[in-house]
Amino acid sequence: MPTTIAPLVAALILATLSPLSTAAPIEVDLGYVGIRGFSNDTLGVNSYLGIPFAAPPTGNLRWRAPVPIESQNNYTKGQVLNATSHSFQCVQGYPQWTQAVPILQSAFAATGGDIKSSEDCLQLDIFTPSDVEAVNLPVLLHIHGGGYTLGNGANAGGSNFVNRSDGSIIFVSIQYRLGGYGFLSADTVQEDGSANAGLLDQRAAMQWVQRNIRAFGGDPAKVTIWGESAGGGSVVNQVVMYGGEPEPPFRAAISSYAGMLTYKNQTILNAQYADMLSASNCSTLSCLRSLSEHSLKDAVDSSYKSGYKSGLYAYGDFYYNPVLDGKIIQDYPTQELAAGHFSKVALMCDHTSYEGAAFTNFSINTIEQTQSNLDKLWPTAGPAFFRRLNQLYPTSAFTGRFFSDPFFDSGILTFLSSALNVTGLTTNSIYWRAQAIYGDFLFNCPTYNLAATFANAGLPSYKLIFNAGTQIHGAMAPFLTSSPKDTEDPSLSAKMQDYWLAFVKYMDPNDASSGVQRPYWPTYLESGNNATAFSILQVNGSEVRAVADKEANSRCDFMLGKSAQVWN
Repeated sequence: MPTTIAPLVAALILATLSPLSTAAPIEVDLGYVGIRGFSNDTLGVNSYLGIPFAAPPTGNLRWRAPVPIESQNNYTKGQVLNATSHSFQCVQGYPQWTQAVPILQSAFAATGGDIKSSEDCLQLDIFTPSDVEAVNLPVLLHIHGGGYTLGNGANAGGSNFVNRSDGSIIFVSIQYRLGGYGFLSADTVQEDGSANAGLLDQRAAMQWVQRNIRAFGGDPAKVTIWGESAGGGSVVNQVVMYGGEPEPPFRAAISSYAGMLTYKNQTILNAQYADMLSASNCSTLSCLRSLSEHSLKDAVDSSYKSGYKSGLYAYGDFYYNPVLDGKIIQDYPTQELAAGHFSKVALMCDHTSYEGAAFTNFSINTIEQTQSNLDKLWPTAGPAFFRRLNQLYPTSAFTGRFFSDPFFDSGILTFLSSALNVTGLTTNSIYWRAQAIYGDFLFNCPTYNLAATFANAGLPSYKLIFNAGTQIHGAMAPFLTSSPKDTEDPSLSAKMQDYWLAFVKYMDPNDASSGVQRPYWPTYLESGNNATAFSILQVNGSEVRAVADKEANSRCDFMLGKSAQVWN
């Protein structure tokens, strides 16, 4: 794979692999079953891969809340599970717009690597220090991204994190039902099953950790959840779940470049279900539950095509996303945050400068083409809404000096123009205006809102903008999940990882016990220490420094207002 395409693939599918070399097998007794993992002597890390945390969500358990594995297992006394390799990832889904662009199609198809897909995928990986004497360690629990339709828990860099921590944390990476398996939430499903099954899978994995992590040396009272892209959006949904639980199964949260995809209305949710019935020749939910795994996958895949053809989701959207069901997710996250209906935990959040670039149609070159897509994002918005949007994002703001940004000298843009067979991408004002709108709506403004809301509630709140690597969605992933020496800027990678590790251990990214000196990261409302109110940490290439948050502006005020129907 050419080195120039690697950052894009990482941005879209978060596929940074951790090195896994085996030594002597090791075992952990969970009481209900034993777990056999392996030790990597070079990294000083023990790995336990593919541990089931819930019963297989197949047959009659499709579209129902996950069932804890301890109550539904067939384990015999003294049985030991082999956890030395990954078994399955959850069944993947491919929104139709990804199939029209060859480079996106190949990138998304590479998501799972060599891991087979199956419905029996509710599993997690655990990475611990090889020092078996380590106890009561803080835990970093990772939720993978992929638009709620793609991805797996295998590529989160867990062994690298534990190695970098010098044996001071435990890393857990989880999987959850995706696409039509995890987020089919039609009326019929809610009557005889559960909406947001994928979010419930995530919560079930956290609860499994609460019950079992002590056996691995972890402290269930010191869990930090971290997700990227849809994983970052999942973190937000976990924070507002059930109206914001006062004692959630985590004490801190990291929401990285959170993709706050649209929350579909019930008409669209019912259309998804109808398309699946039609494609499978079923007329009932019981029939869908009785389908073979192959037949069900065909029905789900067909729904992506039908929904896109019918205009039910836009380019850049993933169609099956979390929904408002009135119980699990009770209201739009913006409204829940504004009402104080969220778990009061410490927070870190971040995004890059060009978040919308990977989710904007590369071929658009007219205002009319942009408007067509925006109409799908905001189907009930009226003329006054779009007049104000056009005032805030005039085409003139994306000409001339806009292209003097050093980003536009980046080789990735030239490569993309060639690979996509699109001319003029590096000077297409219409495209860059659209990516700014999508980036603000889906990523930037929600991140600003998170940081400000948590800070105003008196909670530790830290925000970062990452302008390094490709500067597009996911650019930070390789700096965090790879070994620093394997990145394009080892010094920056070490700083970033140490910020994360310090936050996991102390809920403050500024601890310097690693010995790596790095700039002070102020809390969002901090003053003094060279910081001002609305302070963030900004990465510009190799430069890292605290600056004022420029996203506390009229664009985000508009995007976060009720008229924008944010995240709807």
